[in-house]
Amino acid sequence: YSATSGIPSRIARSAGARRFLISANVVKSLRRELKSLKYDYVILDVGPGTGSSILDLFLMADHGILVTTPEPTSTENMYRFLKCLFLHRIKKIINSQNDTGLKNFLIKVLKSSPHQKVKTVSDILGQLKALDPSRGEILSRLLGDTAISIIMNQTRPADKHMRPNIKKACFDYFGVPIGYLGDIAFDNAVSDSIRKRTPLAVYDSRSAAASDMEASLDRLLEVVGDEQSRTALNNAF
Repeated sequence: YSATSGIPSRIARSAGARRFLISANVVKSLRRELKSLKYDYVILDVGPGTGSSILDLFLMADHGILVTTPEPTSTENMYRFLKCLFLHRIKKIINSQNDTGLKNFLIKVLKSSPHQKVKTVSDILGQLKALDPSRGEILSRLLGDTAISIIMNQTRPADKHMRPNIKKACFDYFGVPIGYLGDIAFDNAVSDSIRKRTPLAVYDSRSAAASDMEASLDRLLEVVGDEQSRTALNNAF
């Protein structure tokens, strides 16, 4: 580990691209280390990108959070990341699946010719459920193993319509529910706190953005608590 940054020395950094180039072995090692930590919650900021190591780090989480903004380019990047994430998950399912029927179907779909190629992840689920409902449900459950939620940052009053639209678009495109933790208002207090090098919650805990962040955190803790309860219940049986 670097004495100054705390970053594992085996992780190569590209300062220009601002990305971490992480090997599969480092991801596995990090997973083991994280599981050994004695904390209730561990937050891992994986940064931007759709490389396989970034996607593996995101899938490592019990609950993944995507932070985006209302700008079209930002939401398009979010959809692109989710598409890469689910296709990556499908490929990992192929490599680990003992069900040859499910594996062969997924390989066939991913290798289909361009004019026959499925347009969305939801198409894959739909085709499989039509051919074999039970295997379709298995794939749907496997894709939903990592719970995912969205936070919309820097919103203004005119952006309030985006919440239902994004949730519907995500379900239509990916075929699995994507949560929505809330909006964080555009607030000059954020820029002011950065200039003061002071956390927003300390600089102005009553600001609109700080209040929205606290509300989103409360929703996240509620969702995570429900997920842990369901996991414990499933393990009991």
